[in-house]
Order: sequence, then structure tokens, then C-alpha cells
Amino acid sequence: MDNITIWIAILSFASSLVVVLITSCVTLVSKRIDAQQKRDEHLLALQKIYLTRKIEVAEKTVGRWNLHISKLNWAHNYYSNLDLSKNVTDTEFQIQENIANVINAKVIDIQFSSDDYQNVYFDNIVLVEDSNIIVIALNKVYEELNSLIIEISRLAESYLSEEDVAEKRIILNAYNIAEDSFEAKRTEYLRMNIELKNIFEESAKHIRQQLLASYDPV
Repeated sequence: MDNITIWIAILSFASSLVVVLITSCVTLVSKRIDAQQKRDEHLLALQKIYLTRKIEVAEKTVGRWNLHISKLNWAHNYYSNLDLSKNVTDTEFQIQENIANVINAKVIDIQFSSDDYQNVYFDNIVLVEDSNIIVIALNKVYEELNSLIIEISRLAESYLSEEDVAEKRIILNAYNIAEDSFEAKRTEYLRMNIELKNIFEESAKHIRQQLLASYDPV
């Protein structure tokens, strides 16, 4: 009887030990599962915040670029159709010049905005750097182009008001030189205008593609 009692005690202890071990293992596994679930939930929350912010930046950036493309189209049409041989009044000329200045200012505002975080969320640095280089060159040609417009307008007025024949020839020669320079600068400006617009369009397309790739179900 004593042996049976001892074995019963041993088996009872062993059973209790097994239960304790199983319970501990289940508890440990459960804690690990809970910890992993919390990590997954935290990661998912961060991913949602990141994706939301990425969408906001994409919408803001593409929206600004589309606006800028529209202004570049306007500027392209303006300079393509600008005929300096037409006799425009000073008031009309000033209005046209002011509109062009506004367009040019918008180019700088959009390109160098301090709240532009697109490079944080999108791999677009090469296209952005290319566009910045062209903007600097475009602005330089723009200033030269408008200076020539003003100079041609001044020479035209001087030619019409001048009575001395010899002086008129000098003015006419200067006018022709300025007009040739204007045509060369206009061609250069229009070329860069199209090049910059193409970069903006490519950048917008690039961002859309990267944004769509963010919706990965895996």
C-alpha cells in the first residue's frame, strides 16, 4: 500500500507539473502572440499614417505641377504669338508684361517652395534637379527676352519720332539687330518651356506610378 501511495503521489505531482508546464507554455505563447499583434497593429498604424501623408504630398505636388503646366502653356502661346511689329499702346504692353511677370514668379514659387516634401516620399530627385536647372536657365532667358521686347518697343518709338534720315538708319539697324536677338531668344525660351513642361509631366506620371505601387496587398 505504501508503494501504491508513493506512486500515486508521484503521478499526481507529475500531472500537476505537466499542467503547470503546459499552462506556462500556453501563457508564454499567448503573450508572444499578443506582443506580435500589438507590433503588427502599431506597424499598420504607421503605414496608414505614412500612406495618408504620401497621398497628401502627391495630390499637392501633382496639383501644383498641373497648374504650372497650364501657366507654361499660356506663356508658350503668349510668346509664340507675340508680334512686335504690331503697334500696341504702352498700357497694353504693360499689361502683357505684368501677366508674363506673374507667370514667371509662379515658376519660382512652385519649384522652390519650402513645404515641398516630395523627395521624402517619392524617388523623384533626378527629375526635380533637372527641372530646377531648367528653371534657372529659363528665368535668365525670360529676363533677356523681356528686356529685348522693351528695347525693340523703345527703338520703334524712336524711329517713328526721329526726323533725321541718317539717325533713322542707325536706329533701324539697331532695331533689326534687337529683333534678330529677340527671335533667337524666343526660340530658346520656347524650347526650354516645352522641355520644362515635359519634365513636370514626367514627374507627375512618376509620382502616380509610385503611389499606385504603395497599394501592395502583400
